[in-house]
Amino acid sequence: GHAGARAVVLLLLMLYLTWLAHRTWERTEDWRSDETLFKAGVQVCPTSAKMQRQMAVLYQNRGEHDQALKHIRESKRIDPDYCEVDLDLAYHYFHLNDVGRCTKYFRKSLQCPFTADKAFVNLQEIFSKLYFPTQNVSAYEEFGDILTEIGLNSEAAIHYREAAVLAMKGDQLATSTRALRKAQRAAPTRCDLLWWRGQLFEKKRKYQAAAETYHEVLECSGEESENAQNVARQSLVLLQNVLYEA
Repeated sequence: GHAGARAVVLLLLMLYLTWLAHRTWERTEDWRSDETLFKAGVQVCPTSAKMQRQMAVLYQNRGEHDQALKHIRESKRIDPDYCEVDLDLAYHYFHLNDVGRCTKYFRKSLQCPFTADKAFVNLQEIFSKLYFPTQNVSAYEEFGDILTEIGLNSEAAIHYREAAVLAMKGDQLATSTRALRKAQRAAPTRCDLLWWRGQLFEKKRKYQAAAETYHEVLECSGEESENAQNVARQSLVLLQNVLYEA
């Protein structure tokens, strides 16, 4: 009786230890690679947006972009407010050389507190290396919009001004007018923007409006006042000659 009971206990103990060993082996397999681990996590929690995102990052790093996009979309479907996923979409389109959609999702990522810094650094890289060297008017204006969105108004005004000046040189006067208005809204006390407004009036052959604007510059006491007033005086002299000849 005792021997039989002992044998049963030993058998149960051996079965239990075997089961534990099997479970330990399974977990070891899970941890053997990130892919195995995350796949196991997705199987356990298929409705976890974070696990879906981890799978997306894994596939993205391996260059399997179709698989990455599948998990990114599933993560967003599960949790539409999971804003970190927009950064993943930006990187996805970056790897596909789709600059338009890449820029779109980096801009969306600016609204997410967890990804805003990375998104801004990447946007700076894209605009400074791809667009600014080609004197792209739209790019300067768009980057001004981006800077305005995150509250960097002084920097935004400079980019709007560059857009306005480039557009003016290319006789794109409607674009120049729009960009200059944005610049003045972003930095209403900058005197140099007022001078450029006078230049725009001259370009439109509105000489009286230009003269009045240059006189406003002479009364301006905001940023860049000294340089703006110097060029305004010169502009008034030249404008008087134009009016005299007319």
